[in-house]
Amino acid sequence: MHPDDRQTLKAALTRAAEQDVPYEPEYRAVWPDGSIHHLTARGELVRDDKGRPVRMNGIIWDITVRKQAEGALARDGRRNTLLLQNGSDGIHILDSEGNALDVNIAFCKVLGYKREELIGANVVLWDAHLSPDELKQKLQEQLDTRDILTFETRHRRKDGSLCDVEVTGQALELNGERVLFFSSRDITERNHAKKVLKESEFFLRESQRIASIGSYKLDVMSGLWKSSEELDRIFGIGKDFSRNVQGWQDLAHPQDAEMMGQYLSEEVLGKRKPFNKEYRIVRKSDGETRWVSGMGELAYGPDGKVVSLIGTIQDITERKRSEESLRKSSERFERMAETVPTVLYDYVLNPDGSNRFTYMNHRSKEIFGVDAEEIIADSNKFWSLVHEDDRQLVRDEDNRANKTGIGLVIEHRIVTPQGELKWLHTESKPSSTATGEPSTWSGFILDITERKAAQEGIEHLAQHDILTGLANRALFSDRLQNALSSALRDRCSLALMSIDLDMFKPVNDQFGHPVGDLLLKEVAQRMVACVRDSDTVARIGGDEFVVLLRNVAGENEALTVAEKIRASLEQPFVVAGHSVRISCCVGIALYPQHGEDELSLSKHADFSMYHAKGNGRNQVRLHQAH
Repeated sequence: MHPDDRQTLKAALTRAAEQDVPYEPEYRAVWPDGSIHHLTARGELVRDDKGRPVRMNGIIWDITVRKQAEGALARDGRRNTLLLQNGSDGIHILDSEGNALDVNIAFCKVLGYKREELIGANVVLWDAHLSPDELKQKLQEQLDTRDILTFETRHRRKDGSLCDVEVTGQALELNGERVLFFSSRDITERNHAKKVLKESEFFLRESQRIASIGSYKLDVMSGLWKSSEELDRIFGIGKDFSRNVQGWQDLAHPQDAEMMGQYLSEEVLGKRKPFNKEYRIVRKSDGETRWVSGMGELAYGPDGKVVSLIGTIQDITERKRSEESLRKSSERFERMAETVPTVLYDYVLNPDGSNRFTYMNHRSKEIFGVDAEEIIADSNKFWSLVHEDDRQLVRDEDNRANKTGIGLVIEHRIVTPQGELKWLHTESKPSSTATGEPSTWSGFILDITERKAAQEGIEHLAQHDILTGLANRALFSDRLQNALSSALRDRCSLALMSIDLDMFKPVNDQFGHPVGDLLLKEVAQRMVACVRDSDTVARIGGDEFVVLLRNVAGENEALTVAEKIRASLEQPFVVAGHSVRISCCVGIALYPQHGEDELSLSKHADFSMYHAKGNGRNQVRLHQAH
């Protein structure tokens, strides 16, 4: 500090402290090499909570060049020009109307103009902040005062782009006229840096608020700590809260306070470990218990001693509640999973083909005969259970579902390790995953063995006679249609027989319907014994039967089978202790000789049967085409 300026600086500092005004002195400084520099400062006092000044924040500029230029204006025109042109700051001199009398190279460089383009130009050419009227008023205000004015404005470059500048100006006498001397500095980058810093601070505050993360710094020696705005919100404390060790302990939940004290003193400070702990606090503002996660690291002084603990504290109450809810939900799911009569599972499909079950409830033991843990450890233990005739079907459907992603629905058989054949119904759907990531299929497997048996029984009843177990009219008609199609394709014959029992009604009348029903069962068994497995015997009425012989050689083969049936049925029956004798009449129609469809064949077979019945019964009659 120049000795002649020390009193001036002291007075400016006292004035700023007592009157709470900006600190804006100009003074000289003596550099270590003995050179004298002119400086200007701008600063503001920062006070503590009690209003006491604690520090000065400000900026100092070297205005030596400007001062030299001002001196040059008054002393030497040639020297003045040199200073103007070679100064690092942009310098421009305006007349009372705002026209440029002179500019230096730095000013031209900032604006992108040539010197001759700016000389004589009005300030409105480059000022982008004020209107012409406002500029005129501003210039007049500066002409009317001898004070040095410093302000920020915005200049427009020749290419139309804008730049932020800080301008220092003063009215001077030049050749007997009042002129305005301005020294300007491009502060675009500085303002951008300030803006970025401000935005960073804003984003930091917002990030802490959104994430519920506050920051702190604990001075180990004094026990005092500082906190961010977000940490104050988490703790529910104000500016007047005592930020000391006792205050920190008072915030801890009574059940966690002792544990936290020991952890901090023994683990963090004692063993110099990072601070990393989840614990509860009691928020001061409303007394609510909150969960927080504290993290921090120790800072050391030059002597290696711990000086502070710096870290963050995050409010994790919602996460803890979610974890608790998830835990209860998981327990509830597990209870339900063990009560439902199905196997629940997760199956992961990996891109490399190493697919596996990752979850399965314990119903697997009941349904598969294998423990869930065994299948999770080795998925092949499930695939080995799949019935060998169904394995390809299951693999194909599994691959199809994986490619389409629309879900899997399949029914197949397994053979348990105990040798039991079971039917399973499986449904699963995939969870959405990124391309190339493993997909998890969640589903259930239901034992439908009993349902399948019941279904097969229902289907059997729908197509068979309840009393005899023979095919009914519907099934017989379906088989006849298939046989006719095959005969047409293979150019072979088939025979249709219409059979009616003789003397069946007297049996019912003499012994009752229960005996008659037993007789019909015996009749059905004898008829089935007379034909091949590929043939079909059906009951279509009370004592009316039909027989389909597939692929017969001709009428002789058909007559032989019909005669075999007739002879079998004329043999005595012993039913419920009663000896019963009946007979039958058989009418035969051949394809294609006697008809090419079901209707014509049935008609001709019935006609032949009735003709045999009219000629004395117990006969076989082949249809005679006319």
